[in-house]
Amino acid sequence: MSTAYRGFFCLSRNLIVSILVILIPVIVYGSSAGPPNMKTGAPGEGTCHDCHNTYVLNSGPGTFSMDTPASFQPGETYQITLTITQSDRQRWGFEFTPLDIGTITITDPTNTQQATEESKIYVKQTSTGTYSGNPGPAVWSFNWTAPASPPDTVRFYAAGNAADGNFSRTNDYIYTTTSFSVLFTDTESPNPITDLSIDEISGDIELEWTDPGDNVGVVEYRVYRSEEGYFVPESPFLATVTGLTWTDVGAVGNPDMNHFYIVTAVDDAENEGEASNIVGEVDYEIPR
Repeated sequence: MSTAYRGFFCLSRNLIVSILVILIPVIVYGSSAGPPNMKTGAPGEGTCHDCHNTYVLNSGPGTFSMDTPASFQPGETYQITLTITQSDRQRWGFEFTPLDIGTITITDPTNTQQATEESKIYVKQTSTGTYSGNPGPAVWSFNWTAPASPPDTVRFYAAGNAADGNFSRTNDYIYTTTSFSVLFTDTESPNPITDLSIDEISGDIELEWTDPGDNVGVVEYRVYRSEEGYFVPESPFLATVTGLTWTDVGAVGNPDMNHFYIVTAVDDAENEGEASNIVGEVDYEIPR
């Protein structure tokens, strides 16, 4: 009886060892659904090379690039695209962070996902987003929205994995890249208005013009008035409007006062365009 029990116990130990050998690779190498957070190479972080370290970091023959905006405006949204390519590779991965600046919108949930840790934002591939069996290049895109009150410069960090597809941490090439975007400072003035027109309607003067255009956009127009036919617009201006017309109520009918007008375009950065063409009205008193 004792011999039979000893054989039973030995068989149980063998079964336990076999199960552990099967499970361990899944636990250790099952990161295709996305790498751990804080592996982008950002300050204070590691990279995917912490685990996939067969080759020296950034030593492979492939390329890893990050397309980010050169400049940004507060509250605006921009597409960010990461691309990795290398010959003889079969699976791909990445992790990206703008640190804690702005927000991320996942536009391709099949291939990308978002995570957070210590107030930092991360984007990484999903299991489907490894593009298993695809020789590449692998491309991932998502949107980043700048905060309403941003710093002058935002730096982005990313790490990429060009894997051989053996479902282990060996023989994979890891790359890192960084990019920065600066807060846009608009110093360009709107174009001058060249088609300012004038009309008299029931004793009122009506001015009309078209948007002259600006590198960012016109936000308002300033109306200047003078009794002189040729004048340079100076503060204070008479009125500001956001539309493309303005009415000077009751301006017609006084022979002692003539009216001439200039309109300028202004953008959000308070850049004011050059003066428009001058239009005006002249009242004459006809002797009887």
